[in-house]
Amino acid sequence: MDVKKHDLLEVFAISAAEVSQDGCVPKLTLDTPLAELAFDSVQLAELVSAMGERTGTRATPDRFYAAETVGDVIAVLGAELEE
Repeated sequence: MDVKKHDLLEVFAISAAEVSQDGCVPKLTLDTPLAELAFDSVQLAELVSAMGERTGTRATPDRFYAAETVGDVIAVLGAELEE
């Protein structure tokens, strides 16, 4: 899949809904805190994996430990897309 950086917010939302317990996520912006999603560490790892499958990136979950917002996660994936 050829994903552009501007598509990553949509990829994040789809992936987050996929790994959430109820399939629902709030309306997301780049400034949405990850804490608002209330994901545990397993769900965050699943989110990274789901996004990687959709984007063709191989970012490991440890690259996201410092991420505090949706925008932080997207920045890491965007950097992966540029490599």
